[in-house]
Amino acid sequence: CNVSVLWIVYDPKKKIVLKYGESRPCGMNYNKSSIHAEHLALNYCRKLKKCYHIYIWRYSKKGDIKYKWCCSSCTKLLQKYNYTNYVFIFKENNICPAIIKDPQISLCYL
Repeated sequence: CNVSVLWIVYDPKKKIVLKYGESRPCGMNYNKSSIHAEHLALNYCRKLKKCYHIYIWRYSKKGDIKYKWCCSSCTKLLQKYNYTNYVFIFKENNICPAIIKDPQISLCYL
């Protein structure tokens, strides 16, 4: 069962995908269990010093796209770098903001 969250960085002006990837687990002696997709995508955008759109999603067991809201730590990170208006999800064939008012704590910290 693949539980990773996929992400892409999209340039809306040129209408191209610049980078893509997925969340990844961390090894031993690391303070977190995984690096979230939002964090990896934000690091890529910060290196380029431009505001690109970030899209995140998961796949269901049937292979359909599922939406994945940002957790509380990713929300804080995106707020810190003023990137909350550039992160999106796919929900019911629509593009929606990935930031919600009361985000959940990541599963590894429950």
